[in-house]
Amino acid sequence: MYLFQVNDPRQSASLVAKIFNLVVDILEKVASALGLTYNEINIILYYFIIPLSWTLLLDRFLGKPITTLILIGAWAVLLVCKRREFRDWCDWAFDRSVDFLKWFNHLGGNYELNSVVICVIIPIVIYAGLIILQRFR
Repeated sequence: MYLFQVNDPRQSASLVAKIFNLVVDILEKVASALGLTYNEINIILYYFIIPLSWTLLLDRFLGKPITTLILIGAWAVLLVCKRREFRDWCDWAFDRSVDFLKWFNHLGGNYELNSVVICVIIPIVIYAGLIILQRFR
């Protein structure tokens, strides 16, 4: 059972499907505009851009670019090692991400619900926490 639930399961499923499909549509359009595959834009967004924005917010709070430099360093190493195979690596990472999301099915969810909770709701909560943290600086 998930925290995010509506009394009528059809409404919940419909809302989850709408959010899931909206995210997929946006990522497909961005990928197409940039000449990337869906898997590439998905991995770039969820493995680099979102974590980078979190590290920037955290480092702003810390007053030092510690976590941002670590993330950028890790990505630099990855890109140097995998630059010729980046698309293949993104396909592999995307498949592992799908496996991870499907792992949560045993809790009563499905791929769409797990994706919305882990890839939309949790990041929003993390952003909220990091933004609130800025107020204590």
